[in-house]
Order: sequence, then C-alpha cells, then structure tokens
Amino acid sequence: MRKAGLFKNKLLLALLLAIFTALVLSALFEAGFLYSIQLKISDRLYSEKPGLREIVIVKIDDESIQEIGRWPWSRRVFAEFLQKIPESAVIGIDVSFFEKSNPEDDELLAQALQGRKAILAEEFKSFESIEGRLYGKEKLSPIEELDAEAGFVNLYTDFDGVSRSFPPAIKTAEGIEKGFALKIAEKFLETGLAASEGKKLAVFSASQESFQTYGFSEVLEGKVDAGELEGKIILVGATAPDLHDEIISPLNGGTVMPGVIAHANILQMLLKNESLSKMQDSEVLAIIFIFAIAVALLLARLKIWIAGIASVALAIGFLAFAVLRFENGVIMNIVFPALSIFATFGIVSAGFYVMEEKQKQWVKSIFGKYVSESVAKEILEKTSADEVRLGGSRKYVTILFADIRGFTSMSEKLQPEEVVELLNTYLSSMTKCVFENKGTLDKYIGDAIMAVFNAPLEQENHQLLAVKAALEMQKAVAELNAKLGKSLQYGIGVNSGFAVVGNIGSEKRLEYTAIGDSVNTASRLCGIAEGGQVLASLETFNAVKDKALAKKIGSLKVKNRKKPVMVFQILELKPEGLKD
Repeated sequence: MRKAGLFKNKLLLALLLAIFTALVLSALFEAGFLYSIQLKISDRLYSEKPGLREIVIVKIDDESIQEIGRWPWSRRVFAEFLQKIPESAVIGIDVSFFEKSNPEDDELLAQALQGRKAILAEEFKSFESIEGRLYGKEKLSPIEELDAEAGFVNLYTDFDGVSRSFPPAIKTAEGIEKGFALKIAEKFLETGLAASEGKKLAVFSASQESFQTYGFSEVLEGKVDAGELEGKIILVGATAPDLHDEIISPLNGGTVMPGVIAHANILQMLLKNESLSKMQDSEVLAIIFIFAIAVALLLARLKIWIAGIASVALAIGFLAFAVLRFENGVIMNIVFPALSIFATFGIVSAGFYVMEEKQKQWVKSIFGKYVSESVAKEILEKTSADEVRLGGSRKYVTILFADIRGFTSMSEKLQPEEVVELLNTYLSSMTKCVFENKGTLDKYIGDAIMAVFNAPLEQENHQLLAVKAALEMQKAVAELNAKLGKSLQYGIGVNSGFAVVGNIGSEKRLEYTAIGDSVNTASRLCGIAEGGQVLASLETFNAVKDKALAKKIGSLKVKNRKKPVMVFQILELKPEGLKD
C-alpha cells in the first residue's frame, strides 16, 4: 500500500494536525473572534454572595414615592432625611443635585450636609482621548450652595450593553477626579486609596437582596432604629423602575441592577480589597497549544472512544479550574481552550479517517473495476470483520435490466475489435448512470446489464433512483448514437420486490448478486421492451407515480409467469416541485 505510506505514522499526523488547529485558533483569538460569546460565558461565573453588613442601602422605591409624593422630591425632604442619620455614618447620595431649586430648600440641604461625612454624585457627560488617555469633560456637579464633596458615578458599558467595569479615577483639565465609590471608601476607612486611571473590572457579587436595605420613607418617618445605621455606610439611590437608574450587570449571567446597587458592589470590592482581572493573552495561547497536543496524543495512543471520554474529562477539569481561578480573581478564557480540545479532536479524528480511507482507496481502486463502489465498500468492511461468507438475506429491492436491441445482427457486420470497443463504450456510459444513482452493478450479461437498488446499502427512494437511472441510460444512448453515428437502442425493464441478496457461489468464487422471482420479472420486462422504452411493473410504478410521467401499457403475459404483469412505460420525470 505505497500510496498510503505517507500516512502510516499516526502520531506524526496527529501532532501536525494539532499544531495546525492551534495556530488557526490562536489567529482567531488574536482577531477577537467569539469575544462576545466569551463575555456571556464568563458572566455565568459571577454568582451571588452576601453583602457587607457595613453597607446599608436606602431605597428610593415605589413605596417611598407613594408615601412622600411625586418625584423629584423637594430638597427639604433630603434635609429632613439627613437629620435621621447618625453623624457617625458615611453617606453616599446617588441623586442628581445639579440644578438650583427653591433657595430655602437648597439652604436647608446645605445646612444638613455641614459636618457630615457625605459624598454626593457628579457625572461626566462627555470624554475625549488625548495621546491614548481618557479625559473627562462637561462635568455635571452638585450646586455650589451645597458645598459638599462629590464623586463621579460613570461606569463603563460594553458593546453588548452589560456594565462590567468602572474607572476608579478620571483625568480632567484640573487634575485627577475620583469615583463615587472610591471617595466613600476613603471616607469610611479614613485613609486615601490608590486612584488608578483607566478601566477596572468590577466584582459584582451582591444583588439588592444581599444588602441590608430600608425604604427612604421608612427612615424619613423614623421607623428605622438609629442604632441600625450607627457607623455604617449608607447609600441612597433610586430602585424604582420608573426612575430608570439601572444597569445590566454580569451577575448571574446578566441581571438588571439599580445604579446604587452597582456602586454598592464596587464599594464592597474596594473595602474588601478584592480585584478581578482577565488572564493574559499569552496564557490563553499556551493553553490552546497544550490542549491541542494533549488531545492529539490521546487519539494517537488510545481507542477513539476512550480518547473522547478523556477529552471530555479534560474539558470538564478545565472548566472547574476556571471557576476556581475566578474565585481567586482571574477571569479565564473558556471558549478557546474548549475549542482547542474539541476542534483538535474533530480534526485529528477526521485526519485519521482520511488516512484509513486512503489505505482503503487503493484496494477500492481494484475492486471498483469489477463491482460498484458500495459493494467494494461492504467487501472491505466485512473482510476486516471476517464476515465474507456464502449466503444471503431476503430484501426488498428494485432490479433494472437493460439490453441492446439488434446488437447480434449488427455485430456480424463489424470486426471483433470494433464490437468490443463499441460495447465497452456503451456499457461504460450505462454503468456510469447506475453508479451516479447509487445503484449496484450486479453483472454484465453479454451486451446486457443488470443493476440492483437498495442493496447492499439501504435506500429510502430506491424505486425512483432506478427509474431515474433508466431514463438517464436512454438519454446517454441517444447522445452516444448522435456522437458515434450509430442507431443502437436499449430496452429497459424495472421491477421491485423481494429477492435473496448476498454472496452467491462457492468458497473459491463469490458473486454478490440478487436472485428470485422479482429479478426474473425485471428481466422479462426488459425482454419485451422496445428500443428506447423503459417498462416498469405496477410495484415500481406505484412508488414513483407522483414523480414520474408514465403511460399504461396494460397487462402483459411474460415468460414463466402464470399471471399477467401490469406494465407501465415510464416517459420522463416530472420537473421538481410539479404537482398533479
């Protein structure tokens, strides 16, 4: 088997294909392919945990709006609210006080904020990039009358609408501005914290229900014990859906979260000194190659089903490791390492299949000169299983016989070499029609041809395939006649029924064929068919009548049958989609 010699080394082939797969996946990774899917998968790693007890959420919820009145509320309301809060508490108010209101109300709120450890919200409306650095512009700040500290509340929103990161600080023309949560953390810890510029992943781990929460109206009406708020961080913000202060967070795979809860998560992250980062690109590339080579070695050394189980186990183990690393603050790329495992498995398995097929092809190239490809395939498969033996099985098949009309008399006028050449030309064309319609060439009988459909391979529409092959044979004959200047004509008979199909003969000489009354009937139909005709039995016609145009010939007496056979002449196939 010299033609398959290049493929004998399975290990070398597996490694070459694995490296090729890893290179392709690496290029796709570097190009950002499937990045959105990676984001969605990594979002599933964000799971809910209890919120810090030091953080208390005061909700501007629907119940509070119903109690206090239509939003926005007078700043007098916020002044009265602050009087209910112990002085030891740190207060972060995620409410816009960007425009002046009633001067008396503004004065009351300013007085209530005096001496308080309070941070108000400010917001950047636009940004610009200067030499690769982000600069904040058009900042909306609380009115000067309040004379209070403020921190910006801007978060980053990714292209898919999910907010996964925040800027701890933003550079402006005046200097470095710190974020809302960062300033609150500093106020609570009574120390400065690192204020890095740029994007930082947020650790979203707590929903609204995870924190201790009170309604704004509850605090305002004195229904909350001041001891519950003593020394705590109190975040005030909107949770009512109609106020539309919300983001989509990655928590639990994508959760709508009020803005104040998002800032609570960032604040909690800063207080617990947590961090979250993505694994380095070099790590991803290394894992892609390691996994690809590992799977290649498994396939080269183990049976494919064992290698498959081991590959799945490798993928599950990697997923468990990714979850563990996430808990330790690293988001691993899950998509491409998993693709490396399964793509390598598929490509190397396909490579092995091609290698084996190349080895078989050499044998098929010999068998294919004598039998159809399907028979050659079955012989090869059963030879390896040591199953080639005498005997057959009863099977429903369609039989086709085709015979030249008047060939004997014509051949008498030609030289023997001319007869053989002419016969080979026509039979080659006829055989091609059989093979193209998935038929099995049973045998040549002089100038006749016998073909079987639905054996050895199952074919759901074998009657139609046989009729199609017969019509194509008649067309091929007409084309050959025009090309060669001949006037040969074929009569073709087609019949469907049960026959014994299998290896018939002796231990030394086997022939794959079909025998039985249905075969004899097809032969008899061929015998009575005139040149250019395709005659089919009722059994075959009933299976194709919706897809073929036919003419009823009637009941004809055929040799060696007591009962007449109902015969139809198949004229042509209906155009695709044509209905009666």
